[in-house]
Amino acid sequence: MKKIIALVVLAVLCVSVFAACGPTVTENDLFILTYKLADPNMSGLWQPGFVDAAGKLGFNTPSLADSNGDNSAGLQLVEQAALQPYGAYLLNIVDQTNAETYLNKLTSTGKPVIFWNRLPSPVTTLNTYDKAYYVGIEAAEGGRYQGQMAAEYINEVGFDEIDRNGDGKLGVIVVRGEKGHVDAEDRTLYSPMYLERNLTGGSADASGKVTDTTYTQEGTWNKVEVLAIVDGTDTAGTTWDPVTATSEVERVLNEQGNKVDLVLSNNDGMALGIITGKNFKEAGIPIWGVDALDDALAEIKKADTQFKGTVKNDGKAQALVCVQIAKNLIDNKTVTDGLTVVESKEDWEASANAIWYDSATKCFYVHHAMITADNA
Repeated sequence: MKKIIALVVLAVLCVSVFAACGPTVTENDLFILTYKLADPNMSGLWQPGFVDAAGKLGFNTPSLADSNGDNSAGLQLVEQAALQPYGAYLLNIVDQTNAETYLNKLTSTGKPVIFWNRLPSPVTTLNTYDKAYYVGIEAAEGGRYQGQMAAEYINEVGFDEIDRNGDGKLGVIVVRGEKGHVDAEDRTLYSPMYLERNLTGGSADASGKVTDTTYTQEGTWNKVEVLAIVDGTDTAGTTWDPVTATSEVERVLNEQGNKVDLVLSNNDGMALGIITGKNFKEAGIPIWGVDALDDALAEIKKADTQFKGTVKNDGKAQALVCVQIAKNLIDNKTVTDGLTVVESKEDWEASANAIWYDSATKCFYVHHAMITADNA
C-alpha cells in the first residue's frame, strides 16, 4: 500500500511540475498554444512556420499545445505553462473575448505574451501589459482581395458565362467559418462588396452589413446579390468545419437552383469540402477560398477545377514575425527590430512587403496575396 501511495504522489508531482519529470524548460523554449491543431491552417502553415522561425532565431524546436477547440482546456494549458520558465508565450486562443483571462495568467511571469491569428477582443486588452502584442492579418483585406480576385476572373471569362439564369445578377453564397470571429465576419462582409465594386459595370459605392445570417446590401448594387450566408459550425460547436459547410452549400443550391452563380468561402478547408458536393459539381459554379493551403493550390492548378483562387493568409510569415517580436523583447531590443514596418495603413497598402505596426493597439499586420492558377 505504501508503495502504491508513493507512486501516486510521484505521478501527481510529475503532472504539476512536469519539468522535473521531463525535458527541462528554459528561456530558449517558446510556449505556443493553438486553438485547434486539426485546423489545416494550424498544422499545415503555422506549425511548420514556428519550427522554421524558432530554428532561424536560435530557439529550441517548439511544438504546439492544442486546445482542440476547448477554451477551458486552453486555459489549463496556459496555467501549467505559466509555472515553467519559457522565454515567451505565443497564444492562439479559442475564445477571443476571453483574452484578458489568458493574459492575467501570464503577466506574473514578466515574459512576452504574443497573441496570434485570433485578435483579442477587446483589443485594448493588450494595453494592460507592457509585453503583450498581436500578430495577424487585417481581416478586411482578405475579404477585399477575395472579392477583387473573383471579379477579375468574371471580367475575363465574361459575366454572361457566370450568370446561369441570365437575370443580370450574380447570386452569391458566402460561407462563414465562425460566427463572431473577426476574420470570418470581415471576410463575409467585404468579399461580396468588393466583388460588386470590381466587376465591369459594378457599383463603386456598394456597401453593406451582416446581421446573424443576413447580408443587407446598402448603397448601389448593380451586379451582385448575396443569396445566403451559411456557417461552417456543426451541432457539436466545431467551427470552420468542411462537412457542415458542404452540407449547407448543397442545401442552398437545392433550394435556389440556378440563382446561385458562385461561392465565396472564408477558408480553403471548407472550400475543399464544398467542391466535392454533388449539387455543386452539377452546377459547375466557381468558388474562391482563403489560406493557400497545399491541397488548395494543387486543386487550383487543375485545368478542369471549379476552385478558381485563394487568398494567401501567410501563417509561416506571421509565425516568423511572432518569434522575432518574442526575441526582441527577451533581448530587451526595440519591438520592431529586424522587421520592415510602417506605422500607417496608407503606407502599408502602398507597400506589398511591409508590415503595418499599429502602435496604438500594439498590433502587427502582415499582407495577404491573391493566388490563382497563374501563380499557384
